[in-house]
Amino acid sequence: MGYICSYCGYKSSSGSGGSCNHSPSKTHIYINESSSGYICCFCGYKTSSGTGGSCTKNPSKKHQYIAQHSGQYSCKYCGYKSSSASSGSCTKSPHKNHEYI
Repeated sequence: MGYICSYCGYKSSSGSGGSCNHSPSKTHIYINESSSGYICCFCGYKTSSGTGGSCTKNPSKKHQYIAQHSGQYSCKYCGYKSSSASSGSCTKSPHKNHEYI
């Protein structure tokens, strides 16, 4: 398995380097490739490819994907747990929405 950019879906065998127009840092942010699909950590949108789409919950307006799994997702700011990683308000987040990991 390789790596995939969580912002644009670019695939890499090394998981390093490259520029990305969708990432706030303008560089690819890699996660491990997933055989079970991907889910947007802001809104819960699911996809098998981990590419594209607009997200109204992410300040950058693009989906940011994490690997989909069968357990619970947890908000990295407040610890709220969800089985679907669907959106919701978060008082501790700088952008006011849960961001799941």
